[in-house]
Amino acid sequence: DMFAKNLEVRPIRYAVNFEDVTVDYVIGDELRLDQVVINFLSNAVKFTSEGEIIVTFRQMMLHEDTVDLMISVRDTGIGMDPAYVQRIFRPFDQEHSDTVKKYGGTGLGMAITDQIVKLMGGDIVIHTAPGKGTEFSVFLQLPLAKENDLLEIEKQEELPEETENTVSVFHG
Repeated sequence: DMFAKNLEVRPIRYAVNFEDVTVDYVIGDELRLDQVVINFLSNAVKFTSEGEIIVTFRQMMLHEDTVDLMISVRDTGIGMDPAYVQRIFRPFDQEHSDTVKKYGGTGLGMAITDQIVKLMGGDIVIHTAPGKGTEFSVFLQLPLAKENDLLEIEKQEELPEETENTVSVFHG
């Protein structure tokens, strides 16, 4: 919804796919995961004038107490020189000096995203080519929510708003 108005006025196909997702609930920082996806989407929208932007959530491997997830944002935008990918997570670094003038931004979004993913024990993989687009993929292993975790969330939701939630469980 955040990007809908920008996408409506351009010839861009936008889709969100869930592939092989069998897990209903995991434990993680929903706010930070949202921020990662929003940062990737923001760049995809900024650097794609036509074509497509596809967001994919894929369950890679199910373990006894955890699940390996991949979240990717792929676009058919301007792409990047593969040599720049080595610097993309540096604060204030942008591929070209005219990027700020033409597209805006500070060069901080990717640095913040990288730190969030690292703090969650994950990795980011980037595939890109000039003129062909970019795909950012995040690989995370998250704990599965157990029944008592869900009961704890239900109890917390019944408490007054001043109480801080200590566990976030979100639906996949």
